[in-house]
Amino acid sequence: MVAHASPVLFGIVSSEGHPIITCFGVTAADARIQKAAWLQGDRASFAKHDDDVVLGTRAAEFLSAKLGSQVQIGHASFHVVGVLKTANGFEDGGVFMPLASAQSFFHKQERRR
Repeated sequence: MVAHASPVLFGIVSSEGHPIITCFGVTAADARIQKAAWLQGDRASFAKHDDDVVLGTRAAEFLSAKLGSQVQIGHASFHVVGVLKTANGFEDGGVFMPLASAQSFFHKQERRR
């Protein structure tokens, strides 16, 4: 039985010098954000602004980014508000965006029926 499910938008983009950047659009309550070890920044800062992102440790390394820096993701620039260590290497190579920002970035806005 499923006790809880959280929404997530998963996407892959490229930037100059980085052919594959994995992006996760999540809410602040998502386990990836809540259970990760925050190495830089504070989990309370996640999703405060549309252009904020949190990087997994591997993503921070290959993007040469740290807390407070700007990173190029696809054709947009984002402000790094945290660096975290997750439970697995795949997520550590990812960029975490607020869900609404990811929906806009990937043109996947919620559609009303």
